[in-house]
Amino acid sequence: STTEAIGFYHYYIQDTIMVEDERCIDVAFLPNNTQDFGFSGHLFITDNNLNQVKRAVLNIPNSTYSRYERAPEGPNSGIPLPAAWAMADELGVSIDLVVGRDDIDVQRAPTLDDRVRRLSRSGREMLDDFMQYLEFREAANASQDWK
Repeated sequence: STTEAIGFYHYYIQDTIMVEDERCIDVAFLPNNTQDFGFSGHLFITDNNLNQVKRAVLNIPNSTYSRYERAPEGPNSGIPLPAAWAMADELGVSIDLVVGRDDIDVQRAPTLDDRVRRLSRSGREMLDDFMQYLEFREAANASQDWK
């Protein structure tokens, strides 16, 4: 029941922060028993008379994932596969996220090194010139800050 689910977790107020320009209370939660395989995370609840959940961050413990990998079926399993698929569908995420793997669907943002490698020789030369200019300006600014 809902009452049992609420009692399964320990909740505590961690902070008050702004979420999408709205003041929210950061309520952290984790299972009462650390041996249990429940979610942990944060609920960001609006600090007004509506008390709406503005954002939720859910974490699945590594122990749940390791149990899922070790025994996908039976009493030693983590998240039963049909439940994992249902959760992924409901949350609109990859099943990899539900069972604790890295999301294979997420596009990795290129690093600065990736971007530099794609530059032509003349592009890298211009970047080197610009970096020398920035380093010169930083040094000049730093010497003025000390005066």
